[in-house]
Amino acid sequence: MKNYRKLNIAEINQLTTQFCTAEDWSKINVVEGFSPDHITHTRFSGEIELGIFEKEMELPGGLKKKTGLHHVTLHNCSIGNNSLIENIPNYIANYRIGSDCFIQNVNLILTEGESCFGNNTEVSVLNETGGREVPIYNRLSAQLAYIIAMYRHRPDLIARLREMIEAYSLAQKSCYGKIGNGVHIVNTGTIRNVCIGDYCQIDGTSRLENGSINSNREAPVYIGPNVTAEDFIVSSGAHISDGVVMSRCFIGQACHLTHLFSAHDSLFFSNCQSENGEACAILHGHHAQIEFAHCRNVFFPERRQRVEPKQPHVQTRPYPSRSRRTGLENDQRLIYPVAGQSRCIFPHHGTPCQSPRYFGHAVFLPDRTRKSLLSRSRCESQKRGNDTRRTKVAQARQAHRPRQARLYQLQSAQSLHHTKDAARHRHITGIETDIG
Repeated sequence: MKNYRKLNIAEINQLTTQFCTAEDWSKINVVEGFSPDHITHTRFSGEIELGIFEKEMELPGGLKKKTGLHHVTLHNCSIGNNSLIENIPNYIANYRIGSDCFIQNVNLILTEGESCFGNNTEVSVLNETGGREVPIYNRLSAQLAYIIAMYRHRPDLIARLREMIEAYSLAQKSCYGKIGNGVHIVNTGTIRNVCIGDYCQIDGTSRLENGSINSNREAPVYIGPNVTAEDFIVSSGAHISDGVVMSRCFIGQACHLTHLFSAHDSLFFSNCQSENGEACAILHGHHAQIEFAHCRNVFFPERRQRVEPKQPHVQTRPYPSRSRRTGLENDQRLIYPVAGQSRCIFPHHGTPCQSPRYFGHAVFLPDRTRKSLLSRSRCESQKRGNDTRRTKVAQARQAHRPRQARLYQLQSAQSLHHTKDAARHRHITGIETDIG
């Protein structure tokens, strides 16, 4: 806990001669050893706490600047030791800024009202219309997100998990934002209701609103040029730059989002890489790479998998064991239910995958017309039905019931004609379809 004191008359006079103003000089508290030599053209408002400014800061390119405050308006702010803040066109309000920070050419930094800084924000994953919302918070994991999204048949469990997340979010609620130690923020637009961790670098970002950047010294976060983000949480080691636009997103540790990628209502967990595309209502697991446009509802919890929309190639994946096969052709796969839907993928239409209940992979590829599969198991079922009908015809004839025998015979012929049409279509197109 730092020991603060009030400004003395000599310090107030010196600040006044250096073009500094204050609504009330008595509301400014400084630490022992404070010197006003490096504070110029600064306006103070509300409760202000200032550290010492006695070191030089070396900037990229070898330029050295003395730490201090220049051309900035501060309202209800606390500034740590040896930070350099200059050229703020608007103002900085309701923020606790750490030591050794460099903030330059930032339009606006403020905390407005009470904020949870992105915690407990509802994200509609897997289904854009809602129904599988996952509340994000700083400690969210892929396993927990999967349970909340997929275990809707366990309402008591989901309710308890939501209560725990809400309690954590309320503990983070504050009227003051935080900028940690060693943070660099340069040439940035608006930062509103954002909590920024230690050693984060924000360079050329357009807008950040209602979020948390959980950076630290061992794994700093980089937010680069033209990034726009709102209602977000970014974990340590993440790299976001080059025009990324995201809304209601969770970014896991060491994730890379670059090259005009856009995402909303999506969760990206550890080591995901996404670029040159769009993500909507998806849940990425660990080690996933997305390098294509218009991807929907992807679930990659554990395995590293590269997904590309190149046609007609299909990526290979271990085929389920014989006990789990569904009777489909060897060159066909079935996507298991996700968000209450099941879709089949043809050999030239996408990526085979396994059931998400085994933490496998469930993918919803771009919308296109798909015909339902007529599986081999269905064909075999129809053949068994025909055999049964033939038996009934014979039994009816033996019992001298010609009308009933004729009825069974017509049903058997109709079913056989249906099966032959399906087989003929499969032979011509190479795709099993549902005839009729």
